[in-house]
Amino acid sequence: SILLEEYAREMIVLEELHLDEVNKMLRKPGELRAFAA
Repeated sequence: SILLEEYAREMIVLEELHLDEVNKMLRKPGELRAFAA
């Protein structure tokens, strides 16, 4: 179903944005590289 595919794609995009935000929070101020878990 196209509708389901669109929904799934949107969820993935939101998840990636969220991970980016979390990554930003975990970094030390002024640090530009991604947080290494």
